[in-house]
Amino acid sequence: MILDIRIGREYRDSIRKYTDEQLDAAGTVEIPWEPSAADRMGRHPNTRFVLFAPDARAAAQAADRLGRGMDFDAVALESGRLALAGKGTRRWGDIAAGLGPVGARALVLRLVARAIERGNNVHAMVPVVEDILMGGARAADADILVQSWGLR
Repeated sequence: MILDIRIGREYRDSIRKYTDEQLDAAGTVEIPWEPSAADRMGRHPNTRFVLFAPDARAAAQAADRLGRGMDFDAVALESGRLALAGKGTRRWGDIAAGLGPVGARALVLRLVARAIERGNNVHAMVPVVEDILMGGARAADADILVQSWGLR
């Protein structure tokens, strides 16, 4: 299944309005994100689905449910980085609340991956990421973890 997740309400119809034959014949199907649609989409591997989620939190849930990663634009990445460092105009808690638990976790992981890609030393962040991934800590509390580990 080819998938694109967008935030907005520009979709045409629910997946329930399409027959299996219509889904197989369609090149691209634009539908709203509905958790119940995941199994049906999986039965049409050659169809390109464009899912429209009403907000970032729903988009994160859709990506997680469908086993996809989230894409963050440069502004979101920089805002998240600055908020975790305690230097931005936005608080990490506000960013995490807007993304929800799944999106906040994905943003933390993407920020660490981006730092590694740029050749930065991220060994100090290992305990924070480990607490979030393995220790059951909430990604919404990443700024508190960063501070408690003495990273800012």
